[in-house]
Amino acid sequence: MVFLSRYNRNSKRMEEMTINSCLTLLGSIDRCAITTTEGLGNQRTGLHPIHERLSGFHASQCGYCTPGMAMAIYGCLRKCAPATTHEPCHENGHEKQQGLSGLTDVDAERAVSGNICRCTGYRPILDACKSFASNVDLEDLGINAFTQSSKGGSLPPYDLSLDPVFPQFLLEELDASERHVARYQAWVKGATGNASAMDESGQVRFKHVEIGAGGADTQERLWITATKMEEVFDAMAKYDGESKVKLVVGNTSAGYYKHVNPEVFIDISQVKLLPCLSYMSLQEDNQRDHGILCFQLLRFLSLPCILVACNSLSFCGC
Repeated sequence: MVFLSRYNRNSKRMEEMTINSCLTLLGSIDRCAITTTEGLGNQRTGLHPIHERLSGFHASQCGYCTPGMAMAIYGCLRKCAPATTHEPCHENGHEKQQGLSGLTDVDAERAVSGNICRCTGYRPILDACKSFASNVDLEDLGINAFTQSSKGGSLPPYDLSLDPVFPQFLLEELDASERHVARYQAWVKGATGNASAMDESGQVRFKHVEIGAGGADTQERLWITATKMEEVFDAMAKYDGESKVKLVVGNTSAGYYKHVNPEVFIDISQVKLLPCLSYMSLQEDNQRDHGILCFQLLRFLSLPCILVACNSLSFCGC
């Protein structure tokens, strides 16, 4: 598990999420920033508070699951980033409830629910994760064991300002790409009089060639990133029937359809008309939404207005 950051050109906002690296296709992380557990901290530059708490609570034995656990906890903390960190509070000589005000013990436990550990029995991992929550009593988390094993004797605080930032060169590359597309569309309009002609975003962006032993069984795979519905239809009309085509958003279907071997991947995650979620009143008929990532749907359904009027929603996915 790794942490992905990308700038959404449609909403003009930064999107952050944890992803399963074993399911994520390389073409889908184009112009995205990937943070691994080594990117959070290491022995040379200093460990991240997540690493220190995992170590202090004895939450790592063989270490095989530790990187994924660390990144799952980090994604949970980043989700609660707007909340402010609390200063250490001492009561009767013991430290109590130091954490993010927007993070509960249930949220912390849910953050690592998709990760498997075969050594620890999960208790120390959950203790380390819940230690960031604000509604827990640290005495119930084995804080005494942590203070005995740690040098400072107290929990290392989480400081949002020390987290990795989105690389500036990626923002500059995105700006340059938008200017290039604008010039290309202006040239197409001047040459053909049709500004809606497919621009370069609908062309083949990546090409991977697999060559078998002795040069036989050569197989070519194409990756197309579409930003308009017209580009999706044009690509499907061009390749469907001749090659095995797959529409890609999160690629989680790869874990189920293991024997599908596509030759052309069409990334529809950047199509403006697809990823949309909107609140519908009870008087309106229905709403059809496509291309929504699971974390976006869960975050949307957690809004108070949706919890009250959830019967007004209907979804139709592709």
